Amino acid sequence: MSQYMNGLGVKGLNKVGDILIPSLDGWPSFSQLGCAEHVDRVVEDLPISDRDGVGLLFGLFFFLPEFFIVGLLNFLERNHAGNLPAGAILRQIRMGVRGIVYSLYYSGWKGSSYSGQSPLELMDFKLTVIRD
Repeated sequence: MSQYMNGLGVKGLNKVGDILIPSLDGWPSFSQLGCAEHVDRVVEDLPISDRDGVGLLFGLFFFLPEFFIVGLLNFLERNHAGNLPAGAILRQIRMGVRGIVYSLYYSGWKGSSYSGQSPLELMDFKLTVIRD
């Protein structure tokens, strides 16, 4: 369980994650991978107000119908550079949602109940960090 997001927020994260990253050609969906278990590692350094906002947004996604979320994500994708009155907020939402979902999915972190290969293993990608 997350210390920064309630259960509804984590469920909403999985719901949005599965919309952005469905299961395809042997690759696990976002929720199948179980990487949402590690959401605290991604959001722990956010300012408290941003972290609370992210949890609230994902909790809201839990209650929204999937078609509405798909429409919202498509709208944000098409209008992220527009000059809408709320353009800056829309860009922040787009980057925040996508950033958290993709960071978790491609982090190499798996859920405790997932026994398959992670996306990094499927790509045969190994990150090496050399410290001076």
